[in-house]
Amino acid sequence: MILTVLKNDIKELKGKMMRIWFVLVFLSISSIFLFPFLSIMRNFITIFAGITYGFAFYGCMLAPIIIAVINFSKTMYGNRAYLTHSIPVKISKIVLSKLLTFFFLLLLGEVFSIIIMFISTAAFTSKEGMELIMKYADNLTGYPFLDLLIQVGIPVYLSFMTIMCAALCSQSLAQRINPSKRKTLSFLVFIILYGLISIAAYFMGHYEMAAGNYLGVILFNILVNLILVSAILSLNSKKLRV
Repeated sequence: MILTVLKNDIKELKGKMMRIWFVLVFLSISSIFLFPFLSIMRNFITIFAGITYGFAFYGCMLAPIIIAVINFSKTMYGNRAYLTHSIPVKISKIVLSKLLTFFFLLLLGEVFSIIIMFISTAAFTSKEGMELIMKYADNLTGYPFLDLLIQVGIPVYLSFMTIMCAALCSQSLAQRINPSKRKTLSFLVFIILYGLISIAAYFMGHYEMAAGNYLGVILFNILVNLILVSAILSLNSKKLRV
C-alpha cells in the first residue's frame, strides 16, 4: 500500500514540476538567441543573460521546495487533509512517502540545474569553458565528473534538502502549537530553525570544511537532515487536528 501512495504522490507532482522545469530551461535557452547581438548591446545582454541564468539555475532547485511546502500544507493540514487522513495507511508512512517524493523531485531539479549550467556555459564560453567546469573540482578520484559530483553535486543537493526539511518541520511544529495560525507560525519557526542550523554549521566549521573537507560537509548535512526527517515523522505520527 505504501508503494501505491508513493506512486500516486510522484504522479501528482511530477507533471507540474516538469512544466516548471521546461519553462526554466527555455528561459536559459532564450538568452542564447541574443548572443549574435552581443557586440551591439553587450552590457544589456550580459546583465539579462546573467539574471536569466541565475533565475533558471536556482529556480530548478527552489521550485521543488516551494511545491513541496504547498503540497504538504494542503494535503496534511489544509483543505485536502481529510482525504489524506482517510487513507487506510499509517499516517507516518504517508508522510514518509511524501518526503521520498519531495526528495526525488529535488534530485530531478538538480539534474535540470546541471543541464542549464552546461547549456549556458556552452553558449557563452568556448570549449575551454566547458573543460574548466569539469576541472573545477579537486582531483580526488582521477575522474573529473565524479570529483565534481562529490565536491559540488552532493553537497548542494543536501544543502537544499536541509532547507526543504526545515520548512516541512516548521509546518509540522506550527500545526502542533496552533493550527489556526499555522502559516504565520511556520514562517517564524523556519527562520529560527534554519538560523540555528546555520549557526551550528558555522561553529562546526561547515563553511571552512567547504574549502576542502567535502566528506565533513556531506556528513554534517546528512546528520541534520536525518534529525529533521525524524522530527517531521514524530510530529505527524498521530492524527492531527485539521
